[in-house]
Amino acid sequence: MKKVIRIIPVMLALCALLSGCGVSFDAEDNTVYIDKKGRVYSVDVETVSESYYDGNEMEEEIRATVADYNEENGKNAVKVLDLVIEDGVGRLKMQYASAEDYTKLIGTELYDGSIVKALAAGYNFDVEFYRVENGQITGSAGKQDVLNEDDLKVAVIRANLNVQIDGSIVFVSSGNVTLTGNNTVSIRDEEAAPGEANDITYIVYK
Repeated sequence: MKKVIRIIPVMLALCALLSGCGVSFDAEDNTVYIDKKGRVYSVDVETVSESYYDGNEMEEEIRATVADYNEENGKNAVKVLDLVIEDGVGRLKMQYASAEDYTKLIGTELYDGSIVKALAAGYNFDVEFYRVENGQITGSAGKQDVLNEDDLKVAVIRANLNVQIDGSIVFVSSGNVTLTGNNTVSIRDEEAAPGEANDITYIVYK
C-alpha cells in the first residue's frame, strides 16, 4: 500500500478538511490524526504523473488494496474517505480502526496507548523530552519525569510528517520535532526520505 499511496515524492501544500465519522481536522501537509477512540486518520498528498497513472486506475488500485486488507483484518479496519486527483496532485484521505492497522497497511511505525502498555510493547522512552503547557514548551524533561505520569497516553511514530492528537500534549521528545500547537507537532528529518524518519518521536498527552 505504501507503494500505491506514495507513488512519487510528496508534494507540499494541501488545505483539506476531513469531516464525517465523528472527526474533523485541518491539514496543510501530510498529516496523521489520532482521535480519542484510537482511530487514525491520514491525509496524503502526492504529485501524480498522468503518463503513469490516471485517476481511475489509481483509485481502483487503492480500493482493491484496502478491500484485500479488510478481508484479512476485519470489514471496517480501513476506509478510503476521499481521493481527489486534480492538476497533477493526488489528495487521499483514509481512516484506520487503530494505529496497528495503520502500521500494517502503510508500513509506517505508529503506536498509541497508555504509557504502561507502551513500555510493555518495548518502547523504552530513552530520549530527551520537552515539557509542554498550553501549547508552549516550558522546559526540558527526562525519561523518569514522563514515566512518573503513567496515567497519560502516548503516541509513538517513526515518520516525517505532521501529527495531531485528540487531547493536549504534556511532553514531546526533542530532536527533529517542532511543537506547532496544543495538540500538534511537525516532524522533519532532513536526512530521511519524505514520509519517513530515522528516529522515533514520542508525543505524551492527556
